[in-house]
Amino acid sequence: MDLHTWIDAKPGRSAWVAEKLKVTRSAVSQWRGSGVPALHMADIADLTANDVTVQGMLNHSYECALRRKKVDA
Repeated sequence: MDLHTWIDAKPGRSAWVAEKLKVTRSAVSQWRGSGVPALHMADIADLTANDVTVQGMLNHSYECALRRKKVDA
């Protein structure tokens, strides 16, 4: 599962993730369109007991990169 599917399933999760990672809620929100930074992926997988997987976050990041590439083309 990707992070934002998990976040959208229950109110308050975005703020909780931001607090645990010591980032802003805005940063977490921005990852919806840019993908989760690699340095946070393992921590997010741990925090969510692997409900959010590194593979799911990598897939989402790849899809974001493809969308950006289409816009730039």
